[in-house]
This record gives sequence, structure tokens and C-alpha cells, in this order.
Amino acid sequence: MVVLVLGAFLLAGRAAAADDSGPLRVEVYTVATGDTLWQIASRVTTPGEDIRDVVIRLEQLNRMSSVDLRAGEQILIPVLG
Repeated sequence: MVVLVLGAFLLAGRAAAADDSGPLRVEVYTVATGDTLWQIASRVTTPGEDIRDVVIRLEQLNRMSSVDLRAGEQILIPVLG
């Protein structure tokens, strides 16, 4: 994860990651106090998309072993649009 975060910073906060549907633009997000993965996923869920699938993708993208987050932690999230 450190390599991914460093790469994202080097690319002005944006990086490209591949998934099954092609390139995915991501940015670094700094977790705020009280943030949950569900809340973060709800911000990047597109209309018609199941938020549960987005939570799973965030876990996979960040190689998370649990959904627990700490304030100040940095994770990668998809860029909408």
C-alpha cells in the first residue's frame, strides 16, 4: 500500500490502477475522524451501483484486511467522472 500511496502522490494525487473493466482513476483520500468505509464508498458510488460492491472494491484496492479506518490514514478511492 505504501508504494501505491507514494505513486499517487508523485502523480499529483492521482494514479491509475487496473481492474476488470479497464483503467481506474484514483486519488488519495485522508481519512477524517469518524469516517467509515461505508460513508466513503457512498461518496464514490455511481447511480445504480450497489454500495456493498464499492466497499468490497475499496477493500481490494487498498489491500485492507478489515474495514476499520484510523483518522489520518490515507487510502485510494476512485475518481468520479
